[in-house]
Amino acid sequence: MTKRKLGPVSPEERGQYLARLGSDGSRGCPLVEPTSLKVWDLLAKSLGIELDDVTPAAKQAFVVALDTVIEAGRHATGDLFHRIFDALASRWSTSFRDAGARGAFTVYNMTEQTVKDSELLIAGIPLDALWRHTVTKWLKKDGENPFYDVRRVPFGTYQIILSGDPTVRDGAEWEMRNRARARNQ
Repeated sequence: MTKRKLGPVSPEERGQYLARLGSDGSRGCPLVEPTSLKVWDLLAKSLGIELDDVTPAAKQAFVVALDTVIEAGRHATGDLFHRIFDALASRWSTSFRDAGARGAFTVYNMTEQTVKDSELLIAGIPLDALWRHTVTKWLKKDGENPFYDVRRVPFGTYQIILSGDPTVRDGAEWEMRNRARARNQ
């Protein structure tokens, strides 16, 4: 049994791990050049995003996390944190991808060990910071994010209201929409 390293990841370790992952395109990642860098350059400063280690992979992950949150505004299903985790791990975790090849496509279908061994930190993906900058930072700050507003809803999940969404923004309307969706499924 090998002992797992708990300290910082060296640039060499990160490079070796990323090399094993394969090309960005084969994993469904936005291309570093020009997509991720351009989106980062356009949005990071205006949204006040500050990451400790701004690697190309972190910039790509920001684009994936932002896209996942916006998609959650279009189709409100499942727990938002798990959706973001799934989107990131499916691109940057070999354990997660291997579990997917065996039929477990979301964190809900995986063992605790697979989730713990997601390798996101090794790949340079700051999950906690991305969660903070795409979701919790925007709670009760209507209109400050140009793309969406965030609300807490019952059972500990979040509602994403896209900018320009014509529906009413109060909790009663959200509850009615959820009940209607549940009846139609």
